[in-house]
Parts: sequence; structure tokens; C-alpha cells
Amino acid sequence: RLAPGVEVSMEMDPGTFDRAKLDAYVALGVNRVSLGVQSFDAGVLKAAGRAHTVEDARAAISHVHASGITRWSLDLISGLP
Repeated sequence: RLAPGVEVSMEMDPGTFDRAKLDAYVALGVNRVSLGVQSFDAGVLKAAGRAHTVEDARAAISHVHASGITRWSLDLISGLP
């Protein structure tokens, strides 16, 4: 059993979950999400070897907003050679 108010964080990659899966994680106690977006530029995503698309990233953000999670972040990269 977790103490009240404890933060349960999950790193999630866009394109690997849908709203139903996120809702299931929330039901289990996840209350913070970090999205591995990396970029909103398709060329950068390809150069970085990322499997998700820009559309996947936008959908992931929408899923987080719709789930009611208020503590979330997203990872971005810069300076890719």
C-alpha cells in the first residue's frame, strides 16, 4: 500500500499506449507521466531512430490531458549532429 500523496511516475513513449492503457495505469496509481517525445520534427525523429511519429506524440499528449493527469512532462532533444 502506498502512502497518500506519493508520486508514481511512468516514462512512456508516444505510439506505445492508447487512452485505455493510460487509464489502466492511472487506476493502478500512476499520477505522473514523462513522455519521450524527443522532437516535433519528423526528420529529427527519423535521425534519432525513434519509432513514433509527430502525430503519435500529439496523440500521447492528448491522452495525458484527457486522463486527468496534471503532473506530466515531455523530453525533448536538441543539437543532434
